[in-house]
Amino acid sequence: MRTRSITAAAFAGLLALGGCSGSASDESPDASADTGLTLDTGGKTVTIEPTDVYCSGKPGSLRHIIGKTDNELPLVKAEGTDFVMVKVGEGRPYETNSPKGVNVGDESVTFDGTELGSATLDGTMTCTDWED
Repeated sequence: MRTRSITAAAFAGLLALGGCSGSASDESPDASADTGLTLDTGGKTVTIEPTDVYCSGKPGSLRHIIGKTDNELPLVKAEGTDFVMVKVGEGRPYETNSPKGVNVGDESVTFDGTELGSATLDGTMTCTDWED
């Protein structure tokens, strides 16, 4: 079976053009919560823009979400509101169980000041491919 993927930024653009952005905001048109994630490690801020976001479940019943950039690191994984992990390089991943600041939507997960050990994750990942 052949699937096509769409980047989170392209998906956000399509939603905005269709008038279905899903949120009212005072942000400028150039800024969108669906364009990527930021991980603040205390020493630096890493911008993560997943090119492929795999989801399990179905729209409205999202169970797992995994975001990859060009099928490589960084990797962001969430299992509902039970577990979140970010792996950015060769070292140990930033992770936590029962994280705060995680909002699971129908087709996306938003992180709002989600603490992963010594790092903080912010932003939204929107599903580009569904499995299961």
